[in-house]
Amino acid sequence: MGSVVVFRRGVSLLSVFLCACAASPAPNVPPSPPVGVESRWQVLQRDGQPLGRRQQWHYCAGERCFSSEVTDIAVQQPGAPVSISRVRLDYVESRDAQGLSASKQLRSKAANHRLQLIRQGDGWQLQQAERRNAIRLEPAPLFPVALQRSMLENRGQAPLVTREWSFSSLTLETIRYRFTPISQSPLDPEQRELLLPWLQQIAWRIDRERQTERGWQWQAEWFSDVNFTPIAERNLSAGSDLWLLPCDERCRDQALQPPQHVYQRLIRSPYRISDEALRGKIRYQLGGVADAELPATGEQQVRRQDDKLLVSICDDCGDESAPDRGSLQAAMAANYWLPHHDSSMQRVVEEVLGDAELSPRAAMQRLTRFVTAHMDEVATYSGYGTALDALQSGHGDCTEHALLLAALGRAAGIPSRLVMGLAYNNERFLGRRFVFVPHMWVQAWTGDRWESFDSGLGAFTAGYIALALSAEGDQASFLAMNALLDTLSIDSAVQLRSRPAEP
Repeated sequence: MGSVVVFRRGVSLLSVFLCACAASPAPNVPPSPPVGVESRWQVLQRDGQPLGRRQQWHYCAGERCFSSEVTDIAVQQPGAPVSISRVRLDYVESRDAQGLSASKQLRSKAANHRLQLIRQGDGWQLQQAERRNAIRLEPAPLFPVALQRSMLENRGQAPLVTREWSFSSLTLETIRYRFTPISQSPLDPEQRELLLPWLQQIAWRIDRERQTERGWQWQAEWFSDVNFTPIAERNLSAGSDLWLLPCDERCRDQALQPPQHVYQRLIRSPYRISDEALRGKIRYQLGGVADAELPATGEQQVRRQDDKLLVSICDDCGDESAPDRGSLQAAMAANYWLPHHDSSMQRVVEEVLGDAELSPRAAMQRLTRFVTAHMDEVATYSGYGTALDALQSGHGDCTEHALLLAALGRAAGIPSRLVMGLAYNNERFLGRRFVFVPHMWVQAWTGDRWESFDSGLGAFTAGYIALALSAEGDQASFLAMNALLDTLSIDSAVQLRSRPAEP
């Protein structure tokens, strides 16, 4: 059948790249496949700069076939040395391409965990830490060998729609592959120069898309050989191309250059905003967002003015409509990032809330104070860990704060969602003052509106600008916000005062 395609299901290249926004203990020694099994190496680069490397191998032993993939990316926290973030994926299939198990491992200071999907008879079990749950998956997810067989059978004659497991959403996702012969899809000059050493091997251009509520979302572009084995891969990150290109074993010794840390992507304020203004209502004019759709919430009103956005923010000046049943159910779901059914989450809620009859707002206030006290006072920019990671380690930054608070809110029966955006800072942050800092916090449905709670910075103010919302808490929305930071500008900030009533 030729070499085996090893696609990343459940952790896209961009998710790995984003996970590396914070440092982890440096795993300097590359993993080793069994003796006699060769690895394929690729270098991850943007604008010609090597950011990371990927090692893949595949082999069969007895009645089973094994596919593994390890991605290392250079990362650097503010004020810290360069280190390496590592994500590993392993798949086990039978000789006839029936999926048997899949696992994901992530290492960082705040996140050191392993998830495993295991076939049990006609069903499946998901193991996370010590918890193992039975789940229904119909149809069975495609793993690497089965996926390549499907592509070979399809022969690029029509779009191929598959069902694939996602470790981020802990569910099956619908994926579409569209095939174009490279002879019918000319490369632009920049792509041709980049792919020149491998042009003779490239036969197909493959677009990978994920089905969402808004339709098909483009995820990546592969350049493959005749057997649909990817030779190179292109993604988008912060508006520029992110490439995986073939290389040899020297990749593991190549010096890597970390991308800019998300917390260094500060947005300058047009002037210092007073504490009085922050306690009131502020209308911002945002530039560089002509194609962006910022969310309307109970605290944020968004209007378009030519190629600008006018965003008004206060405690209750938003115009978001009440959520329907489906939205509230989504804000109560358990997943990989928000495992609120875990017994340790339930114990915290019982200890913090007790038997008191509290309103949702009062309960969230108590849980917010708990998370503030539980997490390290000094932020550790250590990766996009799960809520359970944050509870167990006490390490993290605003992302771990928010995930833990949202999970505890759901454990208490309060629908909660994540907000990714900006928070204004008057104090010095990474050597700069009067800036808007990338931030993440929680909105909980308190019965009449979505209300913000923040265990990291404190009480909500008019200095919080929401750029994206997420019920799942995964990295996709964080990625959308991250890309927007490259173009967004805050052109003005006007304090809005209520007019006195006429006598």
